[in-house]
Formats: sequence, structure tokens, C-alpha cells
Amino acid sequence: MRKIKIPLPPLPEQEKIASILSKVDEQIEETERIIEKTELLKKGLMQKLFVYGTENKKLKEIDVKYSPKKWIIPENWTTKQLEEITYKITDGTHLTPKYTDKGIPFLRVKDIHSDSIDWSSVKYISKKEHNELIKRCNPKRGDILLSKNGTIGIPKIVDWDREFSIFVSLCLIKVKSKIININYLYYLLKSDMIFNQYLLRSKTGTVTNLHIEEIKNLTIIIPPLPEQEKIASILSKVDTQLQDNHNYLNKLEELKKGLMQDLLTGKVRVCV
Repeated sequence: MRKIKIPLPPLPEQEKIASILSKVDEQIEETERIIEKTELLKKGLMQKLFVYGTENKKLKEIDVKYSPKKWIIPENWTTKQLEEITYKITDGTHLTPKYTDKGIPFLRVKDIHSDSIDWSSVKYISKKEHNELIKRCNPKRGDILLSKNGTIGIPKIVDWDREFSIFVSLCLIKVKSKIININYLYYLLKSDMIFNQYLLRSKTGTVTNLHIEEIKNLTIIIPPLPEQEKIASILSKVDTQLQDNHNYLNKLEELKKGLMQDLLTGKVRVCV
């Protein structure tokens, strides 16, 4: 440590550099606080919207299997099992395919953790093997993927057109659009009331598993379709705000990195 060389500009310039970097740090901390508050807002909105809806209505209590307490929902809402509002629920191949350097993307749980898929880091399989796999499980735009092994309960709407196959760790859900709004279902699958069902229905061993039959039997609350669309729209706007804040935070962190590289090496000098 004693032998590490430290660049030493004149003291007034040191103070100016520290002041510049400190202001960027303040912006980063403020943006992180905004993100945290927005996350709390979203959580509160989800709890409210999936209980009371978007309008004042009479409420009713219902018993739900695998729920520690009764649910309270508006009188004009119904509940159904997930399989009743879908026309297909299945999982990906149970056998590990032969990976190739290029070909058809093969998605696993780790690939749907982020808001967008990093196609440069996914595994690939041959077109021939893909054609065999999609005879049983053929994901398309407008479907939902749901993680079911390891990290359970992460939903992802398929909002792209490129071909791909999935591993057994992902569940494919094809919905009946005349009954359920895909965006509403996406947010509902992320809610506490559904996540509690995941936990109570899953089998925990070396790896946590949520079996297909348990996914089919998830209890889903069904408001009228127009209200589903309103709920999804409200939560989508909060998500857009969150994404904008995350993008701004990334830009600030890149700015700080660049400033440190320039200012602390003397590449760029500051006027005092």
C-alpha cells in the first residue's frame, strides 16, 4: 500500500475535482431514493388495485386454497383457476439439448430475470432440434413465460417475434384473450396474493420446484375485462417511470466513471 503512487494536483484543484464528483454522487443517491419510493408506490398500488379495483364497489370475502387468509375483492369480480382462462399450460423440454454456437435461442430461468433479454448471452440449439421441441411447446408473441424451477414465480410476456425454445425450468402460458388481458395477468402473477400460492404450492428440496399441475390450479381473480385493462395501464405507467429512472441512474454512473477517469488522471484539468 505504501508503494502505491497517488496523483497530486494542486490542493485547490483537488477540492474542485472532489466537488464535481460529490455533486454526481448526490444525484446518484437522489435517483436511488426516487427508485426506492417508486417501488414502494408500485407495491402499494398492486395491493390496492387487486383488492379494491379502480372504483369504489361493494366488497366480498372468499376462501382461497393455499391462502393463509380470506381474500377481499369487489362483488362483481370472479375467481377461476389459471387453466380455465388459458388454452395451454406446459413446460419446456426435460432433456438438456445439445448446445450450438449459433442457431435458435434456448431460454432458461436466468434469461428472463431482466426487463429485456440479452440475446447475446443466451444458449443456442440447432434448427432441427428446435423443430422437434416446438411440437409440444411452441412459444409465440403474446404468451407468458413463468419460472418454475430454482427461482420461481418470475413472469415474462413474450413481446418479440423471433423463434426460440425453452427449458423445463420455464412454463409456457397461452391465454384466452377474451377472458383475460395479458398485461393484467402479468402483473397479477407478480402480486403477493399469487406469490404466496407459489410458495405454498411449491416443492422444496435441493431446488425449489413449482409443478405444472400446481400452476394450472393457481387461483386467479377476474375483474371485468375493461377494468383489467385499466389496472394494467396504471401499473404499466409506474413501470415506465421506474425504467426511466433506472436509465437515468445508469447514465449518471457512466458519467461518474468517465469523470473519474478524466479528472483523477489529469487527462482533463479543471480551472480553479
